[in-house]
Amino acid sequence: MWMVIVALLAGFLMGHFNVLSEKIRGYVSNVITFCLIMLLLLIGAKIGLDREMIHHLSTLGIQSFLLAFSTIVFSLISLYILVKILGWEDETKMMGKGGESDDMGHYC
Repeated sequence: MWMVIVALLAGFLMGHFNVLSEKIRGYVSNVITFCLIMLLLLIGAKIGLDREMIHHLSTLGIQSFLLAFSTIVFSLISLYILVKILGWEDETKMMGKGGESDDMGHYC
């Protein structure tokens, strides 16, 4: 786990201190996409090699769906509660006519 944290911190520092040239920065998104595709491919291969995992795939699929669904539901409930407690306005009320911001600058 420490290797992941060190790698993430090193990448952050490289970006923060502008270590990478413009040319390399242009390729970063493509490299990330390629690495994610390779990661998914290798995870799929590992799952395909594990006979016990394949046998329990339906159970794991249901558990994964329930975990994802409950995460979404409780995130929305938490957001609703925070909006009510903090009194945040609806974004459409904060926008001027025509969808442009009214002297508030850009939204983050």
